[in-house]
Amino acid sequence: MSINNHDIEEEEEYKPQLIRSDSGYNLLKNCNNPGYEHNSKYEKLAEYSILSIGDLSNVPGSWLYFRYTEESINFMRFLHISGLGIEFFGLIIGEALIEARDTHHSVTPFSPQHFFILGAWASISTFGVFFLYMLFTVTLTSREIIAHQLGYLIFLVYIFHGIYLTLRNLTEILYVDIICVLLLSVLSILIFILYRRIKYQDDGRFIVNRFEFLGVHVRISILFSWVMLCATHRIFVCLSFAETSDNLLGWSNDNWSILAMCLFFALGVIVLTKYKDIFFGMMISYSFIGIYIMQTHNSICKEEFNEECSEKVGVCAIILSCILFFFILVTIGVHYDLVCYKKSGE
Repeated sequence: MSINNHDIEEEEEYKPQLIRSDSGYNLLKNCNNPGYEHNSKYEKLAEYSILSIGDLSNVPGSWLYFRYTEESINFMRFLHISGLGIEFFGLIIGEALIEARDTHHSVTPFSPQHFFILGAWASISTFGVFFLYMLFTVTLTSREIIAHQLGYLIFLVYIFHGIYLTLRNLTEILYVDIICVLLLSVLSILIFILYRRIKYQDDGRFIVNRFEFLGVHVRISILFSWVMLCATHRIFVCLSFAETSDNLLGWSNDNWSILAMCLFFALGVIVLTKYKDIFFGMMISYSFIGIYIMQTHNSICKEEFNEECSEKVGVCAIILSCILFFFILVTIGVHYDLVCYKKSGE
């Protein structure tokens, strides 16, 4: 079941689409004066709350709507808070293993500078604060996001993500790197499914408030992009354990890194075109800048030759980053309302 936000704009009755208008059952009920006329859409939505399971006990096919009831929403709130806690503690524990990280080099040019990596995780965690606020708001779109679009699949993301955050700095151990690749691969698939659920086509019919936008749409976008970048980096690290790692299929690490960046650049442009999702591309552009900084300001690269050093990878990274960022600016200028889900349907 999905709630059509276009119906909100048309000010139709607030009930699930599968319940007929003459059935007399409302999933959302007015908590105050039902005759009060509101001045704005969000003011109007704020007056509604969800029904309890008991209110649906005699409704035909009510099992379809249990996930939207007050008890179910409260249970999912608890699971979301627990999941965010798992991610937070995984991030803290992973950073506590800093000594293991400092004695290890990435052995591949496809690696952002460490502070860029830390900044990416920090930004993902920061947008989680907006998600927490959205979790306790009362709007039709927030209920739809929690109960249907994210559903229970998001909790698998929390678990796998928390495990990876804990292990991410345990380097120079092949089986740990392989586990990290598997975790990131599964995460990429799960987040892709969630991404397809929450990202609407760019036809201008859908709107969300700022907390739903920042806490869900932006956070999922940058997390999806960053997880795939991390997975690619870990694959390069695993390949470095092979004796022929610097000549895989006749190509050096430099060439494979440039190919990977070109593929991510193309993916960023496709997502930007299809969904007007600037944040997916921003994370890619941000990562490319981190790769460039790694190649130009890494003391090891300045002093002596190293596997992770490549001048041409750094040049390619900054060029692709600038081009992608230019496309992002053009998209913002031309489709600002669609980028921020602020344009209502005609």
